Amino acid sequence: MPSSCTSPVRLLHHTPTDEDLVHQLAEGQCESLAPLHDRYATLLCNLAARQLGRSTAEEVVQDVFTTVWQHARSFDPERGNFPSDESAGGAARS
Repeated sequence: MPSSCTSPVRLLHHTPTDEDLVHQLAEGQCESLAPLHDRYATLLCNLAARQLGRSTAEEVVQDVFTTVWQHARSFDPERGNFPSDESAGGAARS
């Protein structure tokens, strides 16, 4: 291919898994909590609001993410894993 080739370079984008993000949290990378929050906060809040009301549900979800952040080092993939996006979304729609 000639050096004057003008075709665009395609960069591969890796979306970290939930497990990747929790491991990053455990290593002190606090910014890894934001993608987890983006993925799950609305789902969790909607599920909790059915039983608790919106205001209480928001507080509970905040507590959940605080706990994830504080205890990320204790995550053990041998004891369980995170649901796939499809199964989590499917549960919310049932």
